[in-house]
Amino acid sequence: MREKNVTRRNFLTTSAKVAGGLTILGAAGSVRGEPVSNGKIRWGIIGVGNRARAHIAALNELDFCEVTALCDIREAALQRGLKLVKGTRPKTFKRYEEMLEEHDLDAVCIVTPNHLHKQMTIDSLEANKHVLCEKPMGITMADCDEVVAVAKKADRVLQYGMQLRHTPTYVRVNELVQGGAIGNIRYAWISDFRRDIRQLYEDPLVDRTQNWRYFQHTSGGMLLEYSIHRLDLLNWWMNSRPVRVSASGGHNVWRDRETIDHCGMLIEYANGAKATYGMTLYSRGYRTPWLLMGDDGQMLVERSGRVVIQKGDVSNSLGGPKFPDSEEVIELPKGENGTKLQYVHFMKAVNDEAQPLPDWRIAYDAMWVGIQGETAIREEKVIKL
Repeated sequence: MREKNVTRRNFLTTSAKVAGGLTILGAAGSVRGEPVSNGKIRWGIIGVGNRARAHIAALNELDFCEVTALCDIREAALQRGLKLVKGTRPKTFKRYEEMLEEHDLDAVCIVTPNHLHKQMTIDSLEANKHVLCEKPMGITMADCDEVVAVAKKADRVLQYGMQLRHTPTYVRVNELVQGGAIGNIRYAWISDFRRDIRQLYEDPLVDRTQNWRYFQHTSGGMLLEYSIHRLDLLNWWMNSRPVRVSASGGHNVWRDRETIDHCGMLIEYANGAKATYGMTLYSRGYRTPWLLMGDDGQMLVERSGRVVIQKGDVSNSLGGPKFPDSEEVIELPKGENGTKLQYVHFMKAVNDEAQPLPDWRIAYDAMWVGIQGETAIREEKVIKL
């Protein structure tokens, strides 16, 4: 494999200059732009497919939110959506541009195929709406740059649907890592070994529309579709800029599609830490613990909902640890899911009480890792910042 140097336009400036670009913190108690109606955020949902069900269910449970508009090109999807929404009778639209013209709409949630995210985000911000967009930002880094240029000028919240940042289980793991439970983190290994979710349809047009995840031009690749959640966890826990990506993968089983069905990635960070990520779409399920290693020991993140911390001086392993090894078991919090909690945080961002999480800077980093992983696989290159 040969090495390729990649220039990420805006990446260094957007990552390093945290205080620049999109400013969201204002005077205490102030509300960004015009106040929301009756203390509630009036939401419009663009794309009423399977994932929208979780968003509508979350919004139904929050008394500071109400769904007042639904948009989808499919009438059947709109009718299903109307049955899911509680408390209001949303207006329905076939074209999102018409929905954005509504004055009694404060925010939009974009839940469409990946290749539509960029333009819908830009149009929504320019229509003066707050935006929660499902991951990823787009399907190319150029898409991201276009969004960033608009987001910097917009006086509206832009948050991305990477809900693991709000899921109590993973928040607790991050607290342990950043709190020094295993010292400075040096290495991580996580996996997504899962079965395929593709469904077959007799009509080729319906099949192509429903299975958009399996086409490169509509999904951007599997590392941007599902894997980006895990790649973002790694960026979060490493708390450092990803600077180098190498990967191998392709089609072992599902050879009748454009997107890959497996991969192995190695990610290197500016602080010297490294992470390995493995993914397959033809597994029956493999729930081995994720592994995080640091100067003072290692952490096993078990999928059953607990963390096992094994202490020991890894730098002196040949001569024996400087202090006795110890093991601590910590039960991880369960309960509310990140999809709902991200809306709680979104309201804080609207009221200038918090920064959007994740904001476009975080989403940009995760995009970069996913895009470069796809490039490394297809072009057999090592990608270096």
